Amino acid sequence: MTKPQMKLLRYLRDFVGEHEYAPTVGEMADAMGYRSRNAAWEMLRLLERDGFVRRGAGGRPRNVLPVDVVVRSGL
Repeated sequence: MTKPQMKLLRYLRDFVGEHEYAPTVGEMADAMGYRSRNAAWEMLRLLERDGFVRRGAGGRPRNVLPVDVVVRSGL
């Protein structure tokens, strides 16, 4: 896992832990310092491919959760 991937995964875990829902792609891009939302989407795609996050029904942005959060919540 790359450092940017680890940073985004930590951000997702922290955000979900605090708010009980996932951030938008725009919020993820801002947190990562990206100018483009596409960069955040690509990072999410890689994290999903590698099994670190899971997208819910419809693949909507707020349905992205780190796998360890999914396991703990029983989803």
